[in-house]
Amino acid sequence: MSGLTVRWLLAGGLLIGAAAGPGAQERERAEGQPTVILDTAGPWRIHHTLAPPVVATDDGLKPILAVDQPWLHEKTPEPPGGWTRSDFDDSTWLRGPARVACETHMVARLCLRGKFTVTDPAKVKDLRVTLGYYGGAIVYVNGKELKRGHLKPGEEGRQGLAEIYPESVYFFGNIHDWDWMVSIRYQWEKKRIRILSDLSVPSKLLRKGVNVLAVEIIRAAENDVVLLPKVERYRRRKTLVDMNWPMCSIRRARLSARAPDGIVSNAVRPKGLQVWNSDLLATDFDHDFGDTTEPIRPISIIGCRNGSFSGKAAVGCDKPMRELRASVGPLVGPGVIPAGSVRIRYGTPWGADADAMWRYLYPTTLLGALVESPPTVVNVSQPVMSQYYGLKVPDPIKPVFGAVRSIWVTVDVPKHAAPGTYKATLSIRTKDEKPLRVPVHLTVEDWTLPDPDDYVTWVGLMQSVDTLALEYGLPLWSEKHWQLIAQSMKHLGRMGSRVLYIPLICHTNLGNKESMVRWIRKPDGTYNWDFRVFDRYLDTALTHMGRPKVVVLWVWDKFLYVRPEDAKTREYDKPGSREAKASARQKPYLTKGPAVTLIDPATGKQKNDFLPAFRDGESKAIWKGFLEEACRRLSVRGVTDGVMLGTASDVVPRAETLVFFREIAPTLPWVAHSHGVLPSFFEKQGGELGYYTTVFGRNVFPEYPDKGRHYGWKRPQLQAYLLRNWGRNWDGFPITSWRHMAEVNITGEQRGVGHLGAEFWNVIKDKRGTRRGRIYLRYPEGNWRSNDICTALLAPGPDGPVATHRYEMLREGVQECEARIFIERALSDPAQCTKLGKDLARRCQDVLDERIRYMIKGMSDLKIDSSISGLATNAYSTWWNRPGIEGQKWFVASGWQERTRKLFSLAGEVARQLAPRDNETETQSSRRTTARP
Repeated sequence: MSGLTVRWLLAGGLLIGAAAGPGAQERERAEGQPTVILDTAGPWRIHHTLAPPVVATDDGLKPILAVDQPWLHEKTPEPPGGWTRSDFDDSTWLRGPARVACETHMVARLCLRGKFTVTDPAKVKDLRVTLGYYGGAIVYVNGKELKRGHLKPGEEGRQGLAEIYPESVYFFGNIHDWDWMVSIRYQWEKKRIRILSDLSVPSKLLRKGVNVLAVEIIRAAENDVVLLPKVERYRRRKTLVDMNWPMCSIRRARLSARAPDGIVSNAVRPKGLQVWNSDLLATDFDHDFGDTTEPIRPISIIGCRNGSFSGKAAVGCDKPMRELRASVGPLVGPGVIPAGSVRIRYGTPWGADADAMWRYLYPTTLLGALVESPPTVVNVSQPVMSQYYGLKVPDPIKPVFGAVRSIWVTVDVPKHAAPGTYKATLSIRTKDEKPLRVPVHLTVEDWTLPDPDDYVTWVGLMQSVDTLALEYGLPLWSEKHWQLIAQSMKHLGRMGSRVLYIPLICHTNLGNKESMVRWIRKPDGTYNWDFRVFDRYLDTALTHMGRPKVVVLWVWDKFLYVRPEDAKTREYDKPGSREAKASARQKPYLTKGPAVTLIDPATGKQKNDFLPAFRDGESKAIWKGFLEEACRRLSVRGVTDGVMLGTASDVVPRAETLVFFREIAPTLPWVAHSHGVLPSFFEKQGGELGYYTTVFGRNVFPEYPDKGRHYGWKRPQLQAYLLRNWGRNWDGFPITSWRHMAEVNITGEQRGVGHLGAEFWNVIKDKRGTRRGRIYLRYPEGNWRSNDICTALLAPGPDGPVATHRYEMLREGVQECEARIFIERALSDPAQCTKLGKDLARRCQDVLDERIRYMIKGMSDLKIDSSISGLATNAYSTWWNRPGIEGQKWFVASGWQERTRKLFSLAGEVARQLAPRDNETETQSSRRTTARP
C-alpha cells in the first residue's frame, strides 16, 4: 500500500474504529418490549402520484395552479392495480426509509410497501400497526384493508380527499417560507399529525413467506386560509397562496409483534454480509441496508457503442468488511465484451446530500467518491447523535450500524460491439464471508456515440493543480504532482471537457500560488521567460485530456480593477452598480500590476513579485512579447483557434485595460463568468467575448414543447450556464440535476454548462483537520463571492483524484445529449427529415418531447411558488437551482432507463435511415470517378 493510500485512509477514518456486534437490537431490547418488524427508518418501496393541490372555498374545490410552471399542472400515473398485494413487483419503485418520500403539496396520493417474512403465522402474537400521517390513510395487509383514518368509507374515500384541516393548525408568521423554522416545526407537527394507533393485525391475514404492509395516504384539500390577499403578496410571489406543509405525507410507521416468534424483523440491518440492488440515480449512504425480503435482481445497464455506462449494487455487513473485492468476467451476448472493458469502483464516504439529514435517525455520510482500488478494511460507521440532525419520531428504533460500500460496474462499450443484450456476473468477496453474486445485464443499442473530442455539448471543467498539491502534500510541479495532474485530465477527457485555464498571474480566483510561467528579470529591467511548466501543462493536456477548444490565458482578475484615484471594485464597470472598497489584500495593486513568479536562473530560487501596472508605459512592450511567445508555443502544438484572455467576472476590466490588451493582442477575445450578460459591454469598449457563462440575462431553459422548442447546441456564440453558489454548494444537489445539467441547457438557448470545478473540493482545513473551504480562500483578493466555483466533480482518492457519482451522472447525461443532438440535427434539416419519413420523425419528436417533460419535473422542487435561495421565487432561470429537489425522488421511479433506451434506439434508426443505400453509394462513387482530371 502506498504512503498516499495510508494517509488517505487514516484521514478518512477507514483504518480506525470498532465494530458494532451483531444482534444489537436483541441485546438492547428490554425484556417484555415488543419486537419491531417494520419501522419508519427501515426499507420501504414508495410510489408518488402528483397532481396540483386543491383548496376548499365557499364556491367549492378549486385547483391551485403554479403560474408559468406547466410541469406542475399535470397529473402523473397512478400505481398499477394490485399494488397492495404481496405478489406485486415493486422493484421499480423508489427504495429507502419511509421519510424519503416527497414533501410537497404536489403529492396527491402516496403509496408505500413494507415487506416482512412470516415463518409460521400461528406463532405470530399481537401484531400491531401504528401510523402517523398528514391527510388521510388506508392500511392494508396482503391486499386486505385493515383500517382507514380521516377518509370516507369505501371506494368514494379512496378516490376523494381526506378530511380538511382546521384553521388552528396553520402557521404563517411573516409571509415567507423560511419563517417556518426548525425550532417550532416539531411543535406544529404535534398539532398536524394524524394517528392510527395500535391496529391489531389478525393472524388470518398473514401467510407463510413474504407479507406486505401497504399504506395509502390521500391528501386533504387546503383550508382557504392559505389564500393570500393580493396586497399581502410577498415580493415576487406569483401564486397567491402560502402553503408551508404538505397535505399528503408519511410521518412515521411501525409494525411490531409481542415476540419474534414466527416472524422476522426487517427494521434494522441483518447479520452477516448482504448485497442489495441500488438504482443508478439513487444516492447511497453508509447507514443503508437491504430489504431482506427482496431477491437480488440483475444490475441493468443501458448503453450504446463507444460510450461508457454504469450500474451499481451495494454491499454491507454488521461487522467490518475485510479485503472487500469485486470482479466481473467478460460480458457475453451477440459477441463478447472483454473483462478489460469493465471497470469496478467502490463508492466511498465523500460529499453530502442536502436532503439526507431528514431521512435517517443519525448523521450519515454519502458514498460519493468512486475509488478504483479495493479497500483493505471497511469499518462499521459510528455516528454521534445530534439534536439538530435526523428524524424526530417517538421511541426511535436502535439502529444496527454497519460497514457499507456501493459497487459500481462501468462498461466501456467497444466502438464495434454488436447490438443486443450481454450478461455477466458480479462477484463480491470479503475475508471470512461467503461470496455473493449479482447478475449484470448490459443492453447495447445499435448506435455509435462520437468520440469525446467530437462532442457538440459544451462542458467546461476547471482544473485546480494547486488543490492536488495541497491535498497530497506535494511540491508544485514535482513528478508525483504531474502524475496527479494527468489523472485529473483523463477525467476531463472522458467528459468531453476541452477548456484549459492557464494562470499567467498569481493569486487568481483559481487559488494558484504561482504563475505558470516563470519570469526572469534581466539587468536592464526587461524580462525573459521560463515556459517549462507552461509547455509541460499543454503537453499533458494534449496527451490525457485531448486537444483543447478553448485555452484561457489568465492575465487579469478583479483585484486589478482598483487604482489610486478609485480604490474600489465596481461590478460591470458602470455607475450605480454594486461596489466595494479595496480590501487590504487588494491595496497593493493600487499602483502596481499583477504579481508573477520570478526565478533566478543562477540559483533556481523563486518568489512572487509585482509587474508594472498596465497603464505604465513600459507594460505594453513587456506584455506584447510575452503573449506573442505564449501563442507561438500554443501554435507549435496545433492550438491556434480558441486562445483567449481571462478572466472577467461580475467585476470586469476597465475600458482602458481592454484597450491595452486589444492593442497588443488584437486577435484574442475574452472569457467571462458572471451573473449577467457582458457581450454588449465588451462590444462598446471595442472588445470581444469569445466564451462566457452567465446565471441570468439571456439564459433560456426549455418550456413544454407546445410552447416551442429550443436548440441551444446550435447557438453560434459559446455561451454556457454558470452554476452560481446559491448559499450552499452544488455538491449537495441531487443526482437528477447532474444527470440533466447539460440537457436542460442544450434544449434551452445555451451551448451547455461551464465554470464547473473538477478537483475544487474543500482542501482548506482548520487546525483540527476539518475541511473548511476551497482553494481560492487562500487568496481573498481574488474572491468572486457567489460566483466562486461551487462544485467539485472529482474527489480525493487514496492515490489521486477520482470520479464522484455526480461526475458520472453528468458524463452519462452528456452522452444522452449527443444522441439527442444527432436526432434533432436530422429533424431540423428539411431534406434529412423528409428522408426519415413521417412515422420515424414523429416517433423521434415524441420521445424528445417526453424527455423534456420528465426532465423538467424531475429537476423541479415540485413546490408551488416556493422561495429559492437569493429570494428568487421560481424565477424562470432559477426554478431548478435548489438543493434537496423533491423531483429527484419522483424521477428515480419514473422509468428513466427505458427513456434512455428509446433515445439510443431511435438514434440508431435515424442513422440507418440516413445512411447511403448501396445504389446511392455506387452513383456517388461513379460521379467522383468521372470528375477526376
